Amino acid sequence: MLTQEQLIAKYGDPGVGREGPDSKWVKRNIIYSGGGGKAERPAMPGVPSRLWFACHRLVEPRMRAAFTAAKAACPSYRIGAAGSFVFRHMRHDVRAPLSWHSWGVAVDIDAAKNNARTFEAGKQPPPWSRRWNELWPNGLPQAFVEAFEVEGFDWGGRWRGFLDNMHFQAHQ
Repeated sequence: MLTQEQLIAKYGDPGVGREGPDSKWVKRNIIYSGGGGKAERPAMPGVPSRLWFACHRLVEPRMRAAFTAAKAACPSYRIGAAGSFVFRHMRHDVRAPLSWHSWGVAVDIDAAKNNARTFEAGKQPPPWSRRWNELWPNGLPQAFVEAFEVEGFDWGGRWRGFLDNMHFQAHQ
């Protein structure tokens, strides 16, 4: 996982130490898609076209490829909501470092169905196990997740202790 310094080196400084993003950085780096066709790019595949979707220009081709692959792998799964660029701290805690969403290199998909949960070390259920499916009965299908992973995204459902099943972030 990249450090904050490595994220800045790779994607630029979105406004570390500020309360909001640097508008010049946003203009240079964030690409908008969807939103009823008023954006720079068409909607992400599988993401409702009425929704605005914003991500970093360097990650946008991989993000688009991941959504395309996920849609092909799970044509029956319908995305209700997806968001990438949101300037905020991890877990919305101002004492924590900036979230990868602040760079537009992470995406949360269907937060209401894939809510994050904290577990004692070693007590989290394996993905798609019986217990997992009890906790997230309408969660992301395995093939959907694997399609994102093949396209170079790490999935928060594979973390230890804190599972963030909605979350994918660009792998290095």
